[in-house]
Amino acid sequence: DRVSQRRSLRIETLEDRRVLATIPVLNANPDGPDSLRAAIESANSTPQADEIVFSSFFNTPRTISLVNTQLTISKSVTIIGPGASNLTIAAYNPDDATDGMGDGDGARVFEVVGDGVSTTEVVISGVTIQGGDVTGDGGGILVNDATITIQNTSISGSHSHGGMDSDGGGIAVFNSSLTLEDSSVSGNSAESKGGGIYAWYSDVVIQESCVVASNTVGVGLESTGEGGGVYFY
Repeated sequence: DRVSQRRSLRIETLEDRRVLATIPVLNANPDGPDSLRAAIESANSTPQADEIVFSSFFNTPRTISLVNTQLTISKSVTIIGPGASNLTIAAYNPDDATDGMGDGDGARVFEVVGDGVSTTEVVISGVTIQGGDVTGDGGGILVNDATITIQNTSISGSHSHGGMDSDGGGIAVFNSSLTLEDSSVSGNSAESKGGGIYAWYSDVVIQESCVVASNTVGVGLESTGEGGGVYFY
């Protein structure tokens, strides 16, 4: 007699093997195809943590002028710049002589927005971030509910204007984690607190970086003027 045997099926859970996309930036345009803005928007539309890189076009120093429209990051992404001396990302409009004067009529460079549920992890390296000029918090970079690592980057010449709610001229982080490595935060200002960096209920790690050079607070009548370099709450 033939003896029938049952073979049990086993389901094995495999590791996540989604291929992360590498998105190239090919020009210094403020928007449009192959721009940094288009690359970030593409990364925002995918669930995985993509990588944004810059082509050989940036072997020569370039400036991306955002013309007063910030770059918004809402998903995990790594931005690998060509070096702080080769790429400046500026919030201001180069055709407006009064732009970036610290009066709050411009925009910031980056805003990182986490969803408060999953961990949004952002890495920015090898760029200069310059010329943010906002009414509100975070002249250069504003981070909410996310983890951000900034490496080999210069953040300078950004301003946070608007009385008591104008913290973090260079960087403002809220309910977040900030790591600053081999970078400089200088020449920024806030009307309220944290001319260089303002951190609200956030973890901050500063390694081999300068954050006290020429950052200022207290430029308005309503200013509390606390924490020229860094202010922790």
